[in-house]
Amino acid sequence: MLVPAACATYPRDARCRHCGSAGQRCIESDASDSAAAVFTCERCSTTRRMDRRKAIRRTQAERSEETREKLCRAALDAMTDVGYGRFATDDVARRANVSRGALTHQFPSRNHLIIAAYDYLLTSWERDWANDTIHAGHMTPVELTDLLWTKLFHSTQYVASLEIMLAARKDDELGNGIRAIMVRWTEHRDKLTAHLLGASPSDEKVKHFVQLTLCVLRGIALHHNFSTDGGAGLQDKLLADWKALVAGQFKFPAGR
Repeated sequence: MLVPAACATYPRDARCRHCGSAGQRCIESDASDSAAAVFTCERCSTTRRMDRRKAIRRTQAERSEETREKLCRAALDAMTDVGYGRFATDDVARRANVSRGALTHQFPSRNHLIIAAYDYLLTSWERDWANDTIHAGHMTPVELTDLLWTKLFHSTQYVASLEIMLAARKDDELGNGIRAIMVRWTEHRDKLTAHLLGASPSDEKVKHFVQLTLCVLRGIALHHNFSTDGGAGLQDKLLADWKALVAGQFKFPAGR
């Protein structure tokens, strides 16, 4: 069925029930029912039929959440670009294209914004991992190392997470909020990595491998971002050297 031109005006920020993405697009409208329409998720392509009048109401109800997400993304971009020391809420409002008043309505303080941005980042990591590994089989330690590097440490926003974690050491309010988020993320990450290795999260050898790999990858990421020696070529070599060591030293059920 052809989609009426008016259908394009319906909400793009209605939430997908499958992946949680805000990008929704109307793909079909029933001419016999002015209220009926079919929306598809621009991320995972899940479709659902819904009442357009209800969708419009949801759009208005979710405007606040949409603003919060825009501000969180802008905050992470600012943290990556200028660092914690020069991080300013006025800059975030400008990047998000929202008013200063809209920002303070959502986040009454700088720390509230930073904590929300950190939570947004880790939640997006959790969601991305869930989407990318939902049909994945077990991995070898080398394959898991590649996944960790690609999804976490090679991300442009990993620097933002480091800036926030380091700042949280000296700020009790910020630290309390960040630590609560970290506890949730760490539990999720460790369960998923063990599952992908075909092992138990309580396996001490698995714990050792995951923590050691995280430390090495963190160091490679830091070296790349804070050193002028070697550039991407050296980064690739360090990663390849670590994977060669992993292949020779670590064997789990999935790698046998």
